[in-house]
Amino acid sequence: MYLNILGTILTTIDETTFQNAAMSPKDWLTTLVPAFITLLGFVITYFSLRKSFKDEIRKQKTNIALDKMSTIPFETLDLYEKITTPIRVNKQIAEIEGKRNISKGDQVRIQKLKTEKREAEDSLYDKMTNLYNTIYAYGSIESIKIVSSMQKINYGLNIDASSEERFIIIAHMILLASQVKKDVTNITVNPKQWFEMKITDYEEKRKLFDPLVNKVVDDLGLDDGFKILS
Repeated sequence: MYLNILGTILTTIDETTFQNAAMSPKDWLTTLVPAFITLLGFVITYFSLRKSFKDEIRKQKTNIALDKMSTIPFETLDLYEKITTPIRVNKQIAEIEGKRNISKGDQVRIQKLKTEKREAEDSLYDKMTNLYNTIYAYGSIESIKIVSSMQKINYGLNIDASSEERFIIIAHMILLASQVKKDVTNITVNPKQWFEMKITDYEEKRKLFDPLVNKVVDDLGLDDGFKILS
């Protein structure tokens, strides 16, 4: 490319200039220095434009990824709510059906709860698929690690899974929300804050919860800021 530019510049110089053997060094300098400066200007401009173009492409790619991932923390927590809805609903229905006398109001309440459970179960697959696809396409390496680890454990769970095994899934989901929030906003939020908001008996179960969260952080090489230390 540079040779082509040099050739173009040199062709603009009068051929008789090079044929005139009587040209003094000063004449040569007067002729060639402007040509060299012009060539140097072309080279500098080329590299400057190329760098600006690459920077702009990189910026656009980053903006697209951030835009796609901006709602993932909320969607992750919403998915958690959908996953836990059937468990909560079954518990509420059992409490109502355990009464000696079930009123018409109770029967209506049971039907509403069953509808809520069915709607949650129906939307669960689509929500999970969209969430995981988005994370795989636009998420950080750390967020993909969390999803991969969570699904590996999830596939191995059975109906008789222990509370500890089920809580590992919850730990993964909250860590996923925290990790994506860090990726998008560069703000580290410790999972402990979420547990204190959502788990009413968290203080009683901390001896179980905290070590499991910390184990996931260590196993996946996540930011130490996600560890629950106190």
